[in-house]
Amino acid sequence: MKKDGGIPNSNTWEVFYEGHIADKRISDALFCLKEAFMSAGGSKSWKPKLLNLSAFLELCQEQDDMESAEVLIGFLRKSKFSKIKVYASLIGSSDGTIDKGELLSKIDTEDRSDDIIDSETMDDGDSQMLLNQLE
Repeated sequence: MKKDGGIPNSNTWEVFYEGHIADKRISDALFCLKEAFMSAGGSKSWKPKLLNLSAFLELCQEQDDMESAEVLIGFLRKSKFSKIKVYASLIGSSDGTIDKGELLSKIDTEDRSDDIIDSETMDDGDSQMLLNQLE
């Protein structure tokens, strides 16, 4: 894509990330997620999809890769999303590490919050976009 002059944005990186999760390629998925976070910069419109984050954490648990799960948690801690309740629930313990039990509880909490629209996560642009989609 970059060879053809296009610069992938966060949404594009997230599509790549989804494909790597589906193919169970943790390191490639993590690379794309990192690029999505970096591309987002100050963007107000992009937020990582909770379903994708949950799928990544589940994959890490399946493949016993807690290190990659911790990297994801680190991305969330350093991002503006750490202040949003549904993302904060994924962050977990204060020492920066997670064990399998914590990971399972994060996945369970995340699954229940997928369909909840939290008022603190929506700004006026999000509200307008939601209204436009409903019309």
